[in-house]
Amino acid sequence: ENISLLFESFYLDNPTFFFIDRTYSLAGKQINDKSVYDTLILQYTMNAEQRPTATQKLNCAVQDLLDGCPKGTDDYEKELYLHNQLLATCIYDQQATESSVRFPNAYSAYGALVEGKAVCEGYAKAMQLLLNTAKIDATVVRGYSADQQTAHMWNLVNINDNYYYLDPTWNDSEPHHHYSYFNISYDWLKRSHILDTTMT
Repeated sequence: ENISLLFESFYLDNPTFFFIDRTYSLAGKQINDKSVYDTLILQYTMNAEQRPTATQKLNCAVQDLLDGCPKGTDDYEKELYLHNQLLATCIYDQQATESSVRFPNAYSAYGALVEGKAVCEGYAKAMQLLLNTAKIDATVVRGYSADQQTAHMWNLVNINDNYYYLDPTWNDSEPHHHYSYFNISYDWLKRSHILDTTMT
C-alpha cells in the first residue's frame, strides 16, 4: 500500500515524467509466511531513444509560452495568461477517453502542449507544469464530476498566498473559452466536483 501510494503521488506531481505509464507492478519476496513487496516495476509509453527528443519538445513548448508571459506581473496575471494559452493550444481529445493504453500522450502535459490534444489529466498536468515553471505552486487534484460520477482531474493553485481550484478542462468549451472554474473556492467547487479523498 505504501509503494502504491508513493507511485500515485509521484505520478500526479511530476508532469515532466510524462513517459511513465500509469500502470505498474510490484515484486518482492516471501519472508516466513509474509509477502514483502519492495520493488516497483515501471512501464513506459516511450522507449529510451524517444524520451530525450520528446522531453526537448515539451521543454521548448513550455518555454515558448513562458517567454510570452507579461513581465513584471503578479501571480494572478501570470496564471490567467498561461491558462488562456493552454486553452488556445489544446483541444479535448474525446477519442482518447476510450483508452489510455492507445492514447497515452493525451493523459500527459506532452499531449496537451506538444500535440495539442488531451483529456482532463493532460490539461491538469500541463497547467501544473506551466505554473510550477513560472514559480507558482500548483498541483493536480483527482476526483469525480458530481453529476455523472466520472473520473476527473483539475488543479489546486496558490495565487498570491491564497489557494483556489482551477479546472482548465471545463473552461475549454467551444466555440469560446470561459472562466466558470477559474480560481474558485471549495464551496463553489463541490457543487460540480467531488474530491478523491484517498490521496489525502
